Amino acid sequence: MRRRLWRLIKIAAGILGALALVFVLWAWWLPMPDELLRQPRGTLTLLDIRGRVFAEIGNGEARMQHPVPLAEMGQWLPRMTVALEDHRFYDHDGIDPHALIGALSKDLKAGRIVAGGSTITEQLVKMATHRKGRNWFDKLREAVIAWKLERRWGKEEILAAYLNRSHYGNLRLGPEAAAECYFGKEAKDLTLAEAIYLAGLPQAPTRFNPWLAPGEAKRRYERALARLAELGVIDPSQQKLLADNPPTVMHTTPPRLAPNFCQALLAEHPGLSGRVRTTLDLDLQRTAENLVRAHLQTLTGGDVSNAAMVVLDNSDGAVRAMVGSADYATCEVNGALTPRSSGSTLKPFIYLAALDRRILTAATILPDTPDAIREEYADYDPQN
Repeated sequence: MRRRLWRLIKIAAGILGALALVFVLWAWWLPMPDELLRQPRGTLTLLDIRGRVFAEIGNGEARMQHPVPLAEMGQWLPRMTVALEDHRFYDHDGIDPHALIGALSKDLKAGRIVAGGSTITEQLVKMATHRKGRNWFDKLREAVIAWKLERRWGKEEILAAYLNRSHYGNLRLGPEAAAECYFGKEAKDLTLAEAIYLAGLPQAPTRFNPWLAPGEAKRRYERALARLAELGVIDPSQQKLLADNPPTVMHTTPPRLAPNFCQALLAEHPGLSGRVRTTLDLDLQRTAENLVRAHLQTLTGGDVSNAAMVVLDNSDGAVRAMVGSADYATCEVNGALTPRSSGSTLKPFIYLAALDRRILTAATILPDTPDAIREEYADYDPQN
């Protein structure tokens, strides 16, 4: 009997050892998600020749996302985020045993995964892998990658990557976009109250949407204050002062001027990202738009319903203004780029070039047929 029991123990130990070896090999082989190793591209911001923003171009993932270094996120938001999301962030190696045990207890009681106990590092891995559902295998995989990531990156780098990918509602990703969207300022200028308000949004950005559910967002802010007081991050007097003076949320939307120019630029350079200075002159663009509308009003008696204009810099061909139609909202067709028969459109330019080169004068009588023109100027040398 003892021999049989001992044999069973040996078999069980062998199986457990084999499983442990398989797990170690799997963990060693498990690669980092490709997206985690790439910096977020962010959304495209277009600047005119003087550096003024005239358009923010979103993508499928974000309406606005402007990744910034941790040092440019201000003194409050990173600290409040760590306190609310993972207050032992600087003490663990990517996995928090205390949070894990607490979450496991809740999950066992519920019979399903209701709490994850995820660290900021694990949440960053989840963002990079785009996990949607909840299952034990995915949680284990994220934990292993988080543990490996902590040995490759420093805490500051992990926190910056997490914040720049965090969803703050209304397709605003990252502190810079959220601060501009809700408070009309840069992240580094956020007050303590504004930072606490934003730090609570990524937990459920749809449910706590400041524009669509301001009541829920305010209650989340108050719960965040209570949690921070419980952790000793703020004292009771600060909690009361901040609760009595919640931040005022704005509804700031990104600019989208010169739509035909933006459309043409993206068609020519589809891979643009970040902040890009263009050839557009915003003042000249506004003038061109006003001129097009004013000119159309003078043609009300004719059968003319639209117009277009392009202003080029003769020295280098740069587009300084582009108006594709009188009203982009009702006509998105870019008349400035629509192919058409040139007809007499080019004649003034040809005459001006001839006058400039002294081939003609204002008093010159032109031949009336193409053959006569060719015969008249057969000996002309454009180099002389």
